[in-house]
Amino acid sequence: MTLRQVELQGARYSYAEAGWGEPLLLIHGWAGSWENFEPWIPTLSRRFRVIVPDLPGCHGAPPLAGRHDATAYAEFCDQLLRAVGAVPAHIGGLCSGASIALEIASRYPQDVRGLLLHTPLFADATTPFFRRQIRLFASRPMRPLLARMRHLARVTRLYKTIFVDRGRVVPERDAIDQRNMAMVHPRAARELAVDLLSDRLAHAKRWTGPLFIIVPSHDSFVRCDALGQLGLPEGIVHVIEGGGHGWDEPFLRLQDEILSKFASP
Repeated sequence: MTLRQVELQGARYSYAEAGWGEPLLLIHGWAGSWENFEPWIPTLSRRFRVIVPDLPGCHGAPPLAGRHDATAYAEFCDQLLRAVGAVPAHIGGLCSGASIALEIASRYPQDVRGLLLHTPLFADATTPFFRRQIRLFASRPMRPLLARMRHLARVTRLYKTIFVDRGRVVPERDAIDQRNMAMVHPRAARELAVDLLSDRLAHAKRWTGPLFIIVPSHDSFVRCDALGQLGLPEGIVHVIEGGGHGWDEPFLRLQDEILSKFASP
């Protein structure tokens, strides 16, 4: 991985880059960073020029002047691709990053070769737990508490262990998540959280290019069984059997097998 910088919208932003070939932009999830994709890079960089930015407001990156939602992030990502000479590109997104990827494909289809969506948040395929927690986190009474929780590592780790990762916490990955949580801009975190409830299934159905979806069979946020009932094309959903939202070693091995299929010419 090589860390680079680019000036966009009057500020400097960092992105990681690896490999050669067709460009592949990877977009991290809520309050994430380029580090979330470290396990993906060895496989994907064998075929692609992989570009992974820290989104505005995340990992210490300057926030946007306006709102932080998938539409604004899509504009930012398209500007980034053009600035680094990487259009058209394949676009990959993790969780909320999948929503941004779909927004890019909808708004700038000429700049997109194909889509790689990991645990996309289609409304009819998300869990009640996911929808309840997002409404709670985005509510006005929770704002001061959420701002404090970003810096309470024990509290956030306990929450993840019980409700999200279900005990499958990997210390190295958890350390990255804790750093990312402490560095996210409060307004960016809040505004993107609200946007997580927006359904972009129509974008996926309108997209006519290559589409590759990955979902763990036991994810805390996305219902794997419901994805198959949304009317998406046959053969585009690839399931990590036994996987959940926590990224332990067995999960990463199975995920890598599926990513290898995506990276095959």
